[in-house]
Amino acid sequence: KLRIATNDTSGWYSNLRVGETCAATKVIIDDETDKILGAHLLGPEYAEIINFFSLAMRLDLTTSDLKKMVSAYPSVGSDIGSFAQPNIGSRQSEMRPVVVVPAICSRY
Repeated sequence: KLRIATNDTSGWYSNLRVGETCAATKVIIDDETDKILGAHLLGPEYAEIINFFSLAMRLDLTTSDLKKMVSAYPSVGSDIGSFAQPNIGSRQSEMRPVVVVPAICSRY
């Protein structure tokens, strides 16, 4: 069984501080093992963040492992642990469909 964690991150401080109005994440997780199977990211500097998800999948890390990672703040790196939690700080009523996803990483 899969768990899909989606977040509209346009309201998160890491995006607001650079004036970004469109940002979102989707992380695909194995519900049994908590391992990350894939990620879709749209936002400023997210092209760099997708590399962390690629490494996490290669090393079979879990979402708990990512939450333990210490990152500089404020940066998008400090948001990584929250990407795998659904709707953290999201503005659900304002979520827009995401059409273009420049950084996609998947094990399959």
